[in-house]
Amino acid sequence: LISCAGYLHFEPLALCAGLIVNLYFLLLIKCRYYQKNRTIFYSYLFLLLSFALVALFRNELGIRQLIASRYQVYTVLINALLVISFFDLGLTRYIPYRYLNQLVLVMFSLLYLASLYYFSNLISEKNRIEQGIVDLQNGETSSLYHPDPARAEKILERSVQAGVYQLPGGT
Repeated sequence: LISCAGYLHFEPLALCAGLIVNLYFLLLIKCRYYQKNRTIFYSYLFLLLSFALVALFRNELGIRQLIASRYQVYTVLINALLVISFFDLGLTRYIPYRYLNQLVLVMFSLLYLASLYYFSNLISEKNRIEQGIVDLQNGETSSLYHPDPARAEKILERSVQAGVYQLPGGT
């Protein structure tokens, strides 16, 4: 649930938003949206299954891993699919609020804008990763940008030995 709303970067809020995202998908199934717009429905399903795999195989690193910035693109995409399907189904006719369309657009626009703050942190994350690699080349592993630096060192060593990754500087 949390990974479906990882852009929020606050676990309780991400949990609530993730619950809404998943419940909304159940509503899409109930409304047989897969018959109306297969592209949106199956894209939504693909993203939910991707989140489930992330939660299943990345859970040993903790909840913070599920809301990492590398998964933010997927949460923004799932929100875009949610809004598109919401308007495509015409759900606003069932809710007697005059400005519901505008409210939904403003709400999701604000969520999108909130995610831009974390996209801007990508440069600092890149710098931390590069510094960890430089320190690794000098024999220091504690600054590797990973929840478990010792594990990250082993992963990097295996990747270099297998020829999948080459450390900067050719070493």
